[in-house]
Amino acid sequence: MAVLALLGALLLLLAGARPRSVTQEDVDRLLRDLEDSYRTQLEKDRHNSPDFRNALSASNDEGLRVPAGELESPFDRLAEELEDADSEVSAGLYEGDIAGAPFQLSQFRVALNPDEFPTRRWDTGVVPYVISPKYKMKEKLFIEDAIRILNFMTCIKFVPWDGEAKDYLVIWPVKKPAGCWSFIGKLGGAQIVSLQPPDKRSKRCFVAIGKPVHEIIHALGFFHEQSRFDRDQHVFIIKKNIIPRFLNNFEKHAAVNTTIEYAYDHTSVMHYGAKFFSIDRRSPTMVPLRNNTIIGQRNGMSVLDCFKVNSYYGCLNRSPYERLKYSSICQLMGVRNNEASFNGF
Repeated sequence: MAVLALLGALLLLLAGARPRSVTQEDVDRLLRDLEDSYRTQLEKDRHNSPDFRNALSASNDEGLRVPAGELESPFDRLAEELEDADSEVSAGLYEGDIAGAPFQLSQFRVALNPDEFPTRRWDTGVVPYVISPKYKMKEKLFIEDAIRILNFMTCIKFVPWDGEAKDYLVIWPVKKPAGCWSFIGKLGGAQIVSLQPPDKRSKRCFVAIGKPVHEIIHALGFFHEQSRFDRDQHVFIIKKNIIPRFLNNFEKHAAVNTTIEYAYDHTSVMHYGAKFFSIDRRSPTMVPLRNNTIIGQRNGMSVLDCFKVNSYYGCLNRSPYERLKYSSICQLMGVRNNEASFNGF
């Protein structure tokens, strides 16, 4: 009987379909969809939104309607101008590393409003993921370390994709637009998180563990900290030092649209660095109004980052035990300003 049971199990194993792997062709299809969405949005807004057109740097002669299919890649010229910039900036997407055409500003929040976008939060608290085989082993281990940190510091569970789950992250070294970038919240289906591997210029998205953590937190539904409505009370924007076409990346969100009630966090892993979109890569574009304060750290989640993610996903309300557990983890493991250092260039 044991032999028959073993044979039956073996036959089931052989007959069962192996989980489908993600291929470069799959990623290319997703990237074409992304590029097409940018072309469509560009064509729609080219006459009535010059700031949006300049930010994409794909405009043609004024007043001429160019069929979307004939527009050059909206990422080509951006890649040339931002090649030496921080890898969270170099992709040239909205605010540097946010993919997809932006929602209207009135809907922007610290995190996506679950009342307005109920499907954009990973409501089961489980996030399947695939790491590209194109990464070297040490890069794959680096990404897995970032995922382990999020798994430990929050109640969200990142699990390897089983080939069947409909919604999952595809962590991939995208070549165009190259850089560290992500979508905001769950899109549905396969969803790219781009982490550019090291090259001769720099370590790119692998300069510090906070780089992949930052992009994955975007995928969980969070925006940049410095986009908060109250940021002018905490940082000063030096507009003359910003590449003109990217001034719109420093816009603020509406005051009524802050989802989570936490103080402004200079130390947030979601905060811009001081020289993001700098006109000469050296001049600061943003400075904190508080002395001895570092912005742009990528050592990991700050104390408040940890609380925000846990609050947004209900980790603090599951039970008194879990509230104590994750509150303690945030306090003990979250990066504080006196421990922060800037991990970019």
